[in-house]
Amino acid sequence: MVSVPHERTFAPRTFRPLRLLNTYTGHRSAVYALAPAAEPGTFFSAGSDGTVVRWNCGTPNDGTGIAQLPRPVFSVCHMNYHILAGLDDGAIHVLDLITQREVRNLRLHAKGAFALLPLNANTLLASAGGEGSIGLWHWPAMELARRSAGFGQSAWFGAEQ
Repeated sequence: MVSVPHERTFAPRTFRPLRLLNTYTGHRSAVYALAPAAEPGTFFSAGSDGTVVRWNCGTPNDGTGIAQLPRPVFSVCHMNYHILAGLDDGAIHVLDLITQREVRNLRLHAKGAFALLPLNANTLLASAGGEGSIGLWHWPAMELARRSAGFGQSAWFGAEQ
């Protein structure tokens, strides 16, 4: 028999049932990604219809379209004055919220860009691709710092120039 040190027993808790507050309608098909916005009570959504929408929690029927992209959006992330949208083909579109224009199209992943994560007080961005790789980007320079070799291979190697 194996003893577990510092074993803890948790008392059963009673949880209140979840209550639906709002339903946000506006996408024409599946929603794949949600991300918080900088303003309290706002968030972004993105999905297979290629749209990125900003929502206010208090007005569920008044979403503001940020972008219409040519392919399904698998991930979305808000970093400073940019919205990043990871597409099904691995592209990461960088959209400027002030000018409302695309400022960059980052390429690393050969398959879908499934996750985008701001790190280090928005000075780094991590991206995860469908082929098993992870990219680490300097922000706001938008330069690749490192990338993983993919599943089952060595952990990290330097960015290619």
